[in-house]
Amino acid sequence: MRGSTLAESLLQHAAQIERLTRRIRVLEQGLGDVYSTISDEKHPLLKDESVLASGPSPPGFRTGPPMHHDSSTYPDDMINHFGTS
Repeated sequence: MRGSTLAESLLQHAAQIERLTRRIRVLEQGLGDVYSTISDEKHPLLKDESVLASGPSPPGFRTGPPMHHDSSTYPDDMINHFGTS
């Protein structure tokens, strides 16, 4: 029984990853289309990962493991903006 639950969970996660992957492609296409109206260059977030990994990261872009913070490390206005505390 546990194996079937695990298999169902894995299938659900795979389906969710596929949906998110498709959504990312659509958003990347939209970003590229809009950015092309103001610049002849590719948007920095749409460059190949190898370019991002070897060059400077865009502002606010972080590589490496995610950082974990307790709510005291965030400004109150940010917490209130998202409705969390």
